[in-house]
Amino acid sequence: MDNNNNSIEDQPAGKKKPTTVLLIPCLLITTSMLLLYLSQKKIILISSTTTTISDSDHSRLRYDPCVGRYIYIHNLPSRFNKDILQDCESISRPKDKTSMCRYIENSGFGPQMGDGDSTDSKYSRSWYATNQFMLEVIFHEKMKTYECLTSNSSLASAIYVPYYAGLDLRRYMQWSCNVSERDAAGKEMFKWLKKQPQWKGLSGKNHFLVTGRISKDFRRYSEDNSSWGTNLMLLPESQNLSFLTIERSPKRQNEFAIPYPTYFHPNSVVEIRQWQDKMKLTNRTVLFSFAGAQRPSKNYKGLVRTQVIEQCNSSSK
Repeated sequence: MDNNNNSIEDQPAGKKKPTTVLLIPCLLITTSMLLLYLSQKKIILISSTTTTISDSDHSRLRYDPCVGRYIYIHNLPSRFNKDILQDCESISRPKDKTSMCRYIENSGFGPQMGDGDSTDSKYSRSWYATNQFMLEVIFHEKMKTYECLTSNSSLASAIYVPYYAGLDLRRYMQWSCNVSERDAAGKEMFKWLKKQPQWKGLSGKNHFLVTGRISKDFRRYSEDNSSWGTNLMLLPESQNLSFLTIERSPKRQNEFAIPYPTYFHPNSVVEIRQWQDKMKLTNRTVLFSFAGAQRPSKNYKGLVRTQVIEQCNSSSK
């Protein structure tokens, strides 16, 4: 766990790396969900021993706040994460108004919004122009500072696989790319994982992977080059993994839904409460909001987003 524990960018001298308290409860909830799932599948094994344990060891285990929460991070080859970011222009699409390279700044939060030091600025220093597809980077960077991270995989209750599957897919979203190109990295990643001792014990059943795209993008059933996405989640090895993904499939028990990242990345509980208080005092006459664009489709009239957009456009407010 050496190379992947380095920051994705060199931080300028005196510039504090951004943190967020919102991801801390998210990580705790995620860990609890994973442990519950693994225990239901009888993956967590409790063994007995006749070895005498000293009183000091008993005390250490009893009061260790990380017991049951330890997480180990696989040190994947850089081609599965860091190299993707270094070649950031490859994950920018021709129609993107802004290069994806900008969104890699600040550990995946993206460029800071406004002048956080100005008293008249409407943005605090915790607001960033965060790209919706940067969750894999944000999660990975946060996990590097997780309080119960361990370099001893035998202590880990869960093992994190930091493969940027969603960003990797963006490199091959042109229709000119065939399915073999799109699927190659996922297959290579599993080939590497299966050689690791951490995988061999439970065949990956205590492993989890975070994707910054919807589950459907990784479930391509056809081998037709015109079909969308990759087959990552359909590979035999994927059936043992737990996936933290946007818009999980309701038919899959090993998928857990997590939200897209927002622009607000507060540094303290106080800042969260200040924002909540501000919202409570705001005079909001419309208690509904929708963020999304029209989707080109032959049956676009039947799409929920189409109906929402039409109703919003026809509203007098």
